[in-house]
Amino acid sequence: NTLDNNLFLTGAAPSLRLFQGDWNNSAIRARLGLATGFAHFVTSSAPGDFILQTVSVNGNLIFATNETVPFAGNGIERMRITNSGNIGINTFAPSARFHINCALAIGQTTPSNIRFENLQSGAGNVLVVDASGYVYVSSQTASAQLNAETIKIRREIEQLKQEISDLKILINSNSATKN
Repeated sequence: NTLDNNLFLTGAAPSLRLFQGDWNNSAIRARLGLATGFAHFVTSSAPGDFILQTVSVNGNLIFATNETVPFAGNGIERMRITNSGNIGINTFAPSARFHINCALAIGQTTPSNIRFENLQSGAGNVLVVDASGYVYVSSQTASAQLNAETIKIRREIEQLKQEISDLKILINSNSATKN
């Protein structure tokens, strides 16, 4: 498509380097590149990989959309990959390998911002979520957890049956004393 032919970068490992200040006297800060061989730009790259890299020790990759005010130039951060490898969605400081802040967006009424669609059924481990939102593999199998829930519900049913029986006895004794 000729509309895409706005800029060409060629070479053995074509890249676009971004500097702060004068490029002759400044360290590289970021790079976009096309790996044409193994370990181009990063040690784990393979031929054909597209590299988006922050080179600064404290730099993060930030993905943003929109502008906060028309023509202000600042966008709204949507996702961040920190220099330590944590990925954050809707959070500026991800504290885990994958951290999603599920706070409701303006106008949103759904209970959570996490959705899995078209999941396949299968056997495996049950996941549990603690009060801080961290996900763990349960120490119990799925069937053990279901059995524990079933036993708990059966106990509650038996307790309710006993309470009903006690109430019937109480009602009958009150009726007998009135007569």
